[in-house]
Amino acid sequence: MVGRLPLCQPGSYTYDLTRAGTQGTVVSVEPHRLPFPISSATLQRMAPDARALVEDQARAATLLIEFADGTKLDTCAPYGPKKISEYLTLAPGEALTPPPSESPVAPQTSQLCPVVITKLTEAPVGSLNKTTLAAAIVGNRDVGHVGINYQNQSDREVLTVRFGLGYVNTMHELDHIEFADTREHKVKPGKSFGLITSTGNWSLGDPTKHVAWVEKILFVDGTYWNDNGSRSCASAALPMP
Repeated sequence: MVGRLPLCQPGSYTYDLTRAGTQGTVVSVEPHRLPFPISSATLQRMAPDARALVEDQARAATLLIEFADGTKLDTCAPYGPKKISEYLTLAPGEALTPPPSESPVAPQTSQLCPVVITKLTEAPVGSLNKTTLAAAIVGNRDVGHVGINYQNQSDREVLTVRFGLGYVNTMHELDHIEFADTREHKVKPGKSFGLITSTGNWSLGDPTKHVAWVEKILFVDGTYWNDNGSRSCASAALPMP
């Protein structure tokens, strides 16, 4: 049952205000994607009302409703579950079927690491000499930098490595996740290489604590290795989610 909700012709902002009090059928749901991901650590720092608003919007969707005369109209914009319940109600005799219960998700198992991080260093840009900067720097020279040294422990040549980089905040939560790729450089089995990457995390204040992990590897033969979500190949133990 549609309440006092403006509806639109699909794909337009041509309003239809005549459907209040009429029954319709939801025939499709188009989920809304937030413009950028919000970490659980960020949500936990929000005031309860703000957090509830963001979480509701993260589950928002645009509904397409078909009426008895065959007309199809959508909700003009995505609405979260809490907001849409203020405008749409179940028709007499209708009931919501609860979703099937989900079995617990097993934790990701640890992986063998073809590439191992041997050293992780933090340095403001002013502490890096010109030779070091020219050797392996990736990113902006005007912010903080983190150096990652790694060794190829596989039996194949490594071409490129993608590292994840995070900041462990004072609540011991992994926050402000960034990614950095090495330049293409063949690293033979047993050999080492490294990069220096810029990071905005340096501005988060003192003390800071960075952790890094191997996210993805491209081998010279064109095959890939991908982290399975366990972040097993890390420079240090990572906070539990």
